[in-house]
Amino acid sequence: MLSCLSKGTVILETQLPEEMQGIQKTLAYEEALREGTLATEDEASEEDEPAEPVFVKVPEEVKCVEGGPARFSCRLTGYPLPRVSWYKDGVQLIASSRVKISFDGLHHLEIPKTRPYDTGEIKVEAKNKYGQVNYITKLQVLRREDFNIQLRPASREERTKIQTQFEEQRLAAKVGKPATEHERMVPPHAVKQKAIQEEFKPLVQAELITMMEAEPVEVTDAVTVIREPVIEQQPSTVSLPVFSNELKNKVAIEGTPVIFEVRFTGNYETTVRWFKDGVDVHMNPDYSITVTEDTSKLTILESFTDDTGMFSVELGNAAGTVKSEAQLIIQEAVLEEDDSEPVVTETAPKLLTAPQETFVGTCGEPIKIVIKIESEPKSQVTWFKGEHKLVPTIRQKMLEDDNVFTLLILDVKPEDAGTYYCEAFNSSGVCRTEINVVVPASSGAPELVSPMENVEVEEGCPIEIECHAVSKTEPTVTWFLDKAIIKPSKYFQMFYEDGVAKLYINEVFPEDEGLYTCEVENDFGKVSSSARLRVKGMFYDAEYYAS
Repeated sequence: MLSCLSKGTVILETQLPEEMQGIQKTLAYEEALREGTLATEDEASEEDEPAEPVFVKVPEEVKCVEGGPARFSCRLTGYPLPRVSWYKDGVQLIASSRVKISFDGLHHLEIPKTRPYDTGEIKVEAKNKYGQVNYITKLQVLRREDFNIQLRPASREERTKIQTQFEEQRLAAKVGKPATEHERMVPPHAVKQKAIQEEFKPLVQAELITMMEAEPVEVTDAVTVIREPVIEQQPSTVSLPVFSNELKNKVAIEGTPVIFEVRFTGNYETTVRWFKDGVDVHMNPDYSITVTEDTSKLTILESFTDDTGMFSVELGNAAGTVKSEAQLIIQEAVLEEDDSEPVVTETAPKLLTAPQETFVGTCGEPIKIVIKIESEPKSQVTWFKGEHKLVPTIRQKMLEDDNVFTLLILDVKPEDAGTYYCEAFNSSGVCRTEINVVVPASSGAPELVSPMENVEVEEGCPIEIECHAVSKTEPTVTWFLDKAIIKPSKYFQMFYEDGVAKLYINEVFPEDEGLYTCEVENDFGKVSSSARLRVKGMFYDAEYYAS
C-alpha cells in the first residue's frame, strides 16, 4: 500500500526582500483605516519607528490620444506618512475640474480629458521630516487626425482660360458637319445622349480645377475621378509662414459681430486652422471662415457671452507651423429702461491708485501689490514680470475685487526680484504701470543667535546638546560627529523648534566623545556651530577642551 501526504502549493508568506517589508505596514494601515481602529498619533509613535519615504510602486509613462484620460498611480511607505505632491514641467498641479488628485492607499493623478498641451514631464514628490524622494515619468498626448481637405479657388486667369475653351468647344459643336456612314447607323436617341455628354464634359472639368495644377482629371461616362496633386519642392526652399499682422485682443458688446483677421506670407502652400480655447473651429451658422492667398478671417456673426475665450490661428506648411492668439471678451449690453437698444458709455482704463514705485521684500515673507483702475466696460488686467506673462501658481496669486486688482507673492525668494508691469485694456484703450521689486538675498539666511558650548557628562547618562539658530523659513538641520553625519536612531533623536536645534542622546558611551557640529540651512544660506562632548572617566586635558 502506498500512502501520500499532500502539502499546500500556494505560498502565503510574503516574497518581498527584507528591505521592502514596509509595505506590510502600509497594508495594515489601510485595513485599520477601513475598520476605524486606526491608532492615534501618540499611540502610533510608540510602535512605528521613523522612516524616510520609499517608493514601492512608481508611476508609469502614459501615452494617450487627445480627449482621452491619463492616470498615474504610485505607492509609498514611510513614517510619518509622507506628503505627496504632483508636478508637470516643474509647476505644481492643484486639484481642479481638469486635474483629479486622490488617495485610496495608492496616490493617483488623473486628467480625465487630455489636451495636446498636457504633454510633458510628470513628477511625483514625497517627503516627511526624515527625507524626500521623487520620481519623473512622461505624458504624451497624440493629436487626433484631421481629415478636412482644404481647397483654394482658381485664379482669375485660370477661370478666363477655362471659360474661353468651353465657349470654343460649344461653338464648334453647333457647326454642322456631314455625318459619316457609322454615325448614320447609330440610333437617334444614342446620338442625342452622346451630344449631351460632350456638351457638359468641359463644364464638369472646369468645376473641378483648383488653384494648384492638379493631375489630369479622368472623366468617363459614369464616374469622375479626381486625384490630389502632388507638389514636390526642395526642402531647402521651404520656409515657415510669417505673420504680416497677428491677432489682437478684442472686447465687444453682446449681439455685435466680431472679426479676427491675420495676414501672412510664405513661399509654399499654407494651411490655416482656427481654434477656440484649444478646440478646432469649423464653418457653422455661428462662425464664418474665409481664406485667401495671404489673408484669413474668422467672423462671429452674432457674439454672445459664451464666445468669451482665447482664439488662435495656426499656419502650417512643409517646414512647420506658427501660431498667433488673442483674447476675446464679450460684455453684456446695458439697456435703457425706455429703449430696447443697447447703450454703453465707454471710457479707457484710468489709474486711480498707483502703488509705490519700489517694493523691498524680505525672503520668506509675502509681498502685496495693489492697483485700483476705473474703466467702462470693465478692464481685462494682465500681470507681467519683464516680458513674461504671469500665471497663478502656488506662490503667485492674481486677485480681483470690483475695480481693485492685486498681485500677491507668497514666500518671497531672491529670484522674485525684478520689474513688474500691470496692463489693463478694454475696447477704448490701454493703461500700463511699472513696479520694481527688490529682494536682498541675505535677508532670509539663518542667523546664529549664540555659539554652542563644550559639555561633559557621566558615562551611561543622557544628554541634550543645543544650537540656537533662527530661520524665517523651515530649515534643514544636520548634525555631525567629527565630520561624520549623525542619522536619527533610537540612540540619537533630533528636533528643531522655536529657533533651537536639539540633539538628544539617551545613553552616552565613551565612543560618543568628540566634536559635535550643528548645521542649519535653508534656501537662502546656512550657518553652523561646534562644541566638544567629554565623557567623564577618560583622560581629560582641560586646555584641549577649552580650545
